[in-house]
Amino acid sequence: MKHLTIYARKSTESEDRQVLSIDSQIKELQSYARSRNWRVEEVLSESKSAKSPGRPVFGKLMESVQNGRIDAILCWKLDRLARNPVDGGAIIWALEENKLQAILTPQREFSNTGNDKFWLQLEFGMAKKYIDDLSDNVKRGLRAKLEKGWCPHIAPIGYLNDRVNRTIIKDRERFTIIRRMWEFMVTGKYSVTEIHRRATEDWGLRRRVKPDGDGKELALSAVYQLFRNPFYYGAIRYNGRHYDGAHSPMISRAQFDIVQRLLDDRHLAKPHKLKFTYTGLIRCGQCGAAVTAEHHCNRYGYHYTYYHCTHHRRPYDCRQKAVEEKTLESQLGAFVGSVVLPRAFLAWALEVHDEIEEEDRSRAATDVAALKRKRNIMENQLSELLTLRLQKLIDDQEYTQRKQELSDRIAKLDNLVNPSERPAVTTKDRLAEIFNVSVNVPRSFPSAVPDRKRRLIRSVCSNLALYDKRVLITAKEPFRLIQSAVKQAKQQNAVFEPRFFRKLQPKESASDPAFLLNWGLVKNVRTFLLQNPDFRA
Repeated sequence: MKHLTIYARKSTESEDRQVLSIDSQIKELQSYARSRNWRVEEVLSESKSAKSPGRPVFGKLMESVQNGRIDAILCWKLDRLARNPVDGGAIIWALEENKLQAILTPQREFSNTGNDKFWLQLEFGMAKKYIDDLSDNVKRGLRAKLEKGWCPHIAPIGYLNDRVNRTIIKDRERFTIIRRMWEFMVTGKYSVTEIHRRATEDWGLRRRVKPDGDGKELALSAVYQLFRNPFYYGAIRYNGRHYDGAHSPMISRAQFDIVQRLLDDRHLAKPHKLKFTYTGLIRCGQCGAAVTAEHHCNRYGYHYTYYHCTHHRRPYDCRQKAVEEKTLESQLGAFVGSVVLPRAFLAWALEVHDEIEEEDRSRAATDVAALKRKRNIMENQLSELLTLRLQKLIDDQEYTQRKQELSDRIAKLDNLVNPSERPAVTTKDRLAEIFNVSVNVPRSFPSAVPDRKRRLIRSVCSNLALYDKRVLITAKEPFRLIQSAVKQAKQQNAVFEPRFFRKLQPKESASDPAFLLNWGLVKNVRTFLLQNPDFRA
């Protein structure tokens, strides 16, 4: 191993409460490397949960692996590397491609062999199951708290969380001010903006003081949310349901209903003479306010549409200039063109999808058989443990502890083995929808009608921001994968079509970079759809 990198991670969430600190992990791993005469090239660490993709340091680590700068990774345990199937799959695939020689832990070494990759999949699967169980336990605790009438999250302004008794109490400093705001609103004589001004400037309302400084001024949008919150009349709204609260209400239900009618009357939709294509999709890149549009006609009779910041975010000092719709649209068209795929790709991708699905079925059958064998071994260990206790070779405490550990591991294996726990998600149609968009959208966008253009941008793009007359865009996740594959093909000067999408023999496919690139694209998009069964293009 020429290039060995240490990776240490600890989440600030409860999932890693019992895990060694990052400094302790690094110290132990360096000592372990010295004992094996291994030379450590680099030490990487981060404090971030691994239950979902998107860790920046891990992304840097995998980029170095793909670029050949890292041969092996040394970590404390495998769950430090990944607790989600996307990152776990990337690690196993790096081994499969021989980009990595080994994954090393003080307990075991994993290389590019069938047995080691199987155990990697199992360990990553059990790490994911642990996170899922933890999430289920938290949700169960939240439901129990709601049924007792207590808010499971931070109490809204005017109330405080009593962490000793785990209840909600009045905030002596702000309760009276918030109640006065409700009283002013019920009269119908004051606007929300006026009440916000009085509360912040005249009555001195501020958010609760945080450890990092003074409480900030309450935003106008927060006042609108306050007047929509049923918590103040004694109800708790959580995940779309209402629960009876055990806290002291600030107003009556009748007063709350009056305020809702007032807010609805003041926010009735007003007819617009002009309808702009991209309003509501873009935010200002400097202040975060919405971007609106205006129509102008110059003295020569030429008509123009300009998009600019609404300047509705304090401190109202945004200096972003307006951009003409034609300029904006050309930038959007160029971005949409970055996810274009050849027409012949779709049929080929669906065939590859069927092959991958068949491989997954075969692998799943093999995995289940191995898991059942492992479960039988643990059942035998449980019987042997009982024999040891009956022979008084171990005491009650040790017996109970070891029995619980074995029972927990058997339960986890049962969940992995039981096919009823695995949702049968059909991905082929949804994969076809995504690739259809990439094939057709870039070609149809320039000539599409405004409503069609708006739908196309919604399908492909997210987080649109206008800054210095340029629109900054992030592709939605499945299209980001397509965009990355197209970019990689251009960087490698590779023809995107693998031999014009004809059927390749195993030896040919292994040596065809375009085939490997596109096969990986289909695999990654399919993995995304399995993890996001509700996604639609």
